[in-house]
Amino acid sequence: MREHGLHQPPSDVVGVTVVGVTVIRYRQPPDPLLLTVPAAPENLATVRDHLRRWLTLTGVDTESSADALLAVGEAASNAAEHAATGARRNVDLTVTAAVSDGRLRFTVSDNGCWRAPPEVPSSRGHGIRLIRALVDDVELITTEQGTTVTMVKEIRGQRNTGSRERRDD
Repeated sequence: MREHGLHQPPSDVVGVTVVGVTVIRYRQPPDPLLLTVPAAPENLATVRDHLRRWLTLTGVDTESSADALLAVGEAASNAAEHAATGARRNVDLTVTAAVSDGRLRFTVSDNGCWRAPPEVPSSRGHGIRLIRALVDDVELITTEQGTTVTMVKEIRGQRNTGSRERRDD
């Protein structure tokens, strides 16, 4: 018979003490991600691959992970495409990612030159709107030293990846 997670001995056994043991194992969140690559379109796949692996380690739900991957990828793509234009130096792209308190926090920064969007409407230039639709908070800071996009995504749930294991023996 199993009662409240404890194995009960048969009633005719005398002098047996039942001890229940519960083991709970928590996985620590992964270390923050820090990745720096030259700001060039050919490096975007590397950024996405590293971020995808890191997101898998967090154990966040598939929807939150996909939204974050698309938002960070869009910010990185914008930096790779626009930051080096007119720059008088080599331009790097740095991506950071961290998880805490139920939130994913990302930054995409470059040391390039800010280029204002064109005033003439076009089919392009929707990156920031897309990012805002995918994450819960976006901050865009431009300086003479470059541009930083900070994004925060609330985690909607956790995947069942063994990050919390409960076993009653």
